[in-house]
Amino acid sequence: MEKDIQSMIYMGIVTRGDGEYAFPLVALRKPDGTLRHCEDLRKLNQVTKVDAKPIPDQEEIFAKLSKDLFFSKIDLSKGYWQVPMDEKSKKYVSFITHGGLLPIRNYAFWLS
Repeated sequence: MEKDIQSMIYMGIVTRGDGEYAFPLVALRKPDGTLRHCEDLRKLNQVTKVDAKPIPDQEEIFAKLSKDLFFSKIDLSKGYWQVPMDEKSKKYVSFITHGGLLPIRNYAFWLS
């Protein structure tokens, strides 16, 4: 897990710093047998207001795409980490390790 945490720091997903809350870090086994680290955010998710939006209509999307001339394909590494978190929300989402408190700067797939 240390390698994953260092990678997250290098990519700017987390920083060393302060936060008002610290959630435990847990290791979960993936189907291939390797470990994935996750922050246990269940208590935060229970009190999080979900901003539900309807799924876009598929026909409407294809109608818009039919007018375009250029298309591209991109494979984003850790795509769920590409969306910056609102500044006022960052103080609520940190995790604690033996190396200190690590606030999360971008959204994570385990956060509601």
